[in-house]
Amino acid sequence: MNGIAVDELICEHLALVLIGVTDGSDELALTVARSETNRLVEALALCLNGHPLDGLGRCGTCGSADCLLRRDIRLVLRPVGDGPRTSVEEDVLWLAAYGLGDDA
Repeated sequence: MNGIAVDELICEHLALVLIGVTDGSDELALTVARSETNRLVEALALCLNGHPLDGLGRCGTCGSADCLLRRDIRLVLRPVGDGPRTSVEEDVLWLAAYGLGDDA
């Protein structure tokens, strides 16, 4: 199976998960969420492991202080209704507002 076919399968799987959670019955949504959450977290962790940070916080893959993967993940995982956050400093403020992060 080539990379394009694998990518299509991944996208199809993610679409089915989203449909099951958002459009399914409460029972289906709970079942899908319980069965898929761990797998999605593991997949995300695997992606992050492929972009390790050095001692100064620079991405070893992207070669910069602003890792493209981490930036995109940060933007996607922002709370619903919040505007886009574009910097780590804004994320620190957001985490503090919710009582999360190192200073919590």
